[in-house]
Amino acid sequence: PFIALRRSLASRVWMIISLALLVASVFANLKQVWIALAVVMLFFVALAVSRRDQRSRFFAISLILLLLSVLSVLLSAALTNYFSTASVAGFGRPQEIVLSTNTTIGLVKKTLASAPVLGSGPNSFAHTWDKFKDPDINKTAFWQASFNSGSSLFLTLVLEGGLASAVLFLLLELIFLLNGMRAIGSSDLEDRVLVCSAFAGSLYMFVMIFLYPMNFALVVLSFVVLGLFYASLRASGAIRTKEINIFTSRELGFVFSLMIIFLLIMSVGGVYYQTIRYIGA
Repeated sequence: PFIALRRSLASRVWMIISLALLVASVFANLKQVWIALAVVMLFFVALAVSRRDQRSRFFAISLILLLLSVLSVLLSAALTNYFSTASVAGFGRPQEIVLSTNTTIGLVKKTLASAPVLGSGPNSFAHTWDKFKDPDINKTAFWQASFNSGSSLFLTLVLEGGLASAVLFLLLELIFLLNGMRAIGSSDLEDRVLVCSAFAGSLYMFVMIFLYPMNFALVVLSFVVLGLFYASLRASGAIRTKEINIFTSRELGFVFSLMIIFLLIMSVGGVYYQTIRYIGA
């Protein structure tokens, strides 16, 4: 959306950044990245068509990126072979060992058969893998390999959190989509550029949750972008807000101040703990 702005410094800066990211995505050659980009661009192409903006830069750029994404998905295998040659060795994405989607779905089915509501519990994927993995794997080079997540974060969430976690996450996704479609379809592009950009970023990260086993850093980034999206909705007046004064009395102010300080301390402690774990790994 920033690129679609005419004759602005922001448009030029974001054009350079976008081209750099596209080049990096080609060399990374991760199919899930292109699929997620295709979904986002398909949404914006449909938005432009519904608003009869086929002659706008917004529609042209979205359509070009959509076609590029589809082409990259189709050429993913060819690019993998090309980047594995000696002449460009090192430019391709390092190979990852992850479970296939079919294997992950099989683990989810076996887990939900015994614990449909709450799943196997937090951080229990590795135990579930050891419990239900195919015995034939013990005859291969990966007999000792351990997996802490499935083929995607969403399937891992379903396995560890059960149907309850799946329903709550899909509800969050539905609310996000409804708010986004209502906001970006109610005004001109120049007025909704921040909302569109934040929505595109949030939609991209949510699609990746269904396609890729995202780590802690990417999950945090997803919800940071989601927070920016709702902040942009608030700034543009697209959603109604209600202010609640928690300092109506000294007693309530003291209690809520303690709660806020406690949450800040817990947040800093949690970030520190996760950072230490990430560095140690």
